[in-house]
Amino acid sequence: MRSFRNFWRDETGAITVDWVVLTAVVIVMVAGVFVVIQQSVFEDTAGRIGDMITSFF
Repeated sequence: MRSFRNFWRDETGAITVDWVVLTAVVIVMVAGVFVVIQQSVFEDTAGRIGDMITSFF
C-alpha cells in the first residue's frame, strides 16, 4: 500500500504527460481542419478545371 501511495504522489514526469496530451490535441485539431479544407479545395478546383476543359472544346 505504501508503494502505491508513493507512486500516486510522485509528480515526476507530469509535465511530460501534459505536453504529450497537449500535442496530441493540437495534431488532431490540425488534421481535422486539414480534412475540411482539403475537401472543399479539391472539389472547387476540380470544378474549375472541368469548366476550363469544357470551355476549350
